[in-house]
Amino acid sequence: MKTTLNLAVRHNLVWHLSVTIARWLLPLLGCWLIYLLVSQGMVLHRWQNLEKERVALTAKVRSEYPAASRPVSAEAIKRQEDEMAFVNTLAAKDRFSWTELLGRLEKALTQGITLTGIEPNTQVGSLQITGLAENVGTLQKYLTSHLHTESLSDIYLLRQEFRKIKVQGGQEQSVVAFRIEIKKAFR
Repeated sequence: MKTTLNLAVRHNLVWHLSVTIARWLLPLLGCWLIYLLVSQGMVLHRWQNLEKERVALTAKVRSEYPAASRPVSAEAIKRQEDEMAFVNTLAAKDRFSWTELLGRLEKALTQGITLTGIEPNTQVGSLQITGLAENVGTLQKYLTSHLHTESLSDIYLLRQEFRKIKVQGGQEQSVVAFRIEIKKAFR
């Protein structure tokens, strides 16, 4: 009896194919693993160098600027925020065209009206005006003149009262003191 080995049997072919694939894949997988380890090591090394540089720069800043290394209290932060808000308010008031507003107020001014105060509120965009009128009819004409101007038409009478004031010569005169508010005065 002659025994022969048939290498073309399916399990022999699968075995041969598996060994061939393993010969090529294992070195490739090994190279890829080495590449990952090296790249991770380089990233870790770079991160450690950056951390050392950060510590050195922090120490340098603290030695050159000792005030910067002190912690800032909540009160100091609040005070600085209040100062910044005040400066921003001043800047908003400075950007506003006062000559234009005063020109519009002058156009609406009628005979017998004296303005005694102008209080702008730039945050809300309103304007409060206090003044004196010779009588109620004069005040009514003044308010009506505001209604006929486009930019100052949203007007409200907040207060009015009769007062006696001294005029030239020491005489007393009865006048109407008023306070009005103009909404949307700043456009």
